[in-house]
Amino acid sequence: MTPPPLTFFAFCPGGSGAGLFISGGTVSLGGVTVASNQNHAGPGVEGDFCGGGIANAGANRLVTNATLIGNNSSFGSPDDVLGPISCSYSLISQTVDSVITNNGGNIFDLNPMLDPGGLKSNGGPTPTVALQQGSPAIDAVPVDRCTDGASPPHLLTIDQRGFPRPDAREQACDIGAFESR
Repeated sequence: MTPPPLTFFAFCPGGSGAGLFISGGTVSLGGVTVASNQNHAGPGVEGDFCGGGIANAGANRLVTNATLIGNNSSFGSPDDVLGPISCSYSLISQTVDSVITNNGGNIFDLNPMLDPGGLKSNGGPTPTVALQQGSPAIDAVPVDRCTDGASPPHLLTIDQRGFPRPDAREQACDIGAFESR
């Protein structure tokens, strides 16, 4: 069984990546949601290299698959990813400041239509952010591409809540940690 994906919500201490700061190594994110993170450190603060969602300050490789990065901000401006990222079947709601290697199936610069109520109990052991009806992330990943992004890839069979991915009625997975019903 594949471990459930995670939703990252964090604050940007000292100006590093609000949701995720990477300074080295290789990072693969599959079936993850990085959303609604806010960097309020302010310009001029030591370490103000920041992506509201993800800041890649030196990873050899940052790879995402079936990952939603959206509605993040830095210093009050939209800012989802700062630095290089290689992605497939992912949704990045704002791509300014990112250097993207597009491996196909991505959705860029669109509102992910996340539940405006944010994190809440949607079933399962942890709070999640639901996708609103009509979200471009719904059913956007072919089942054979719904993987963790590792090499070799492993199929994502459950969402963060432990619910089946995709559900019995669907032929495609949703982007991110939440599989809508």
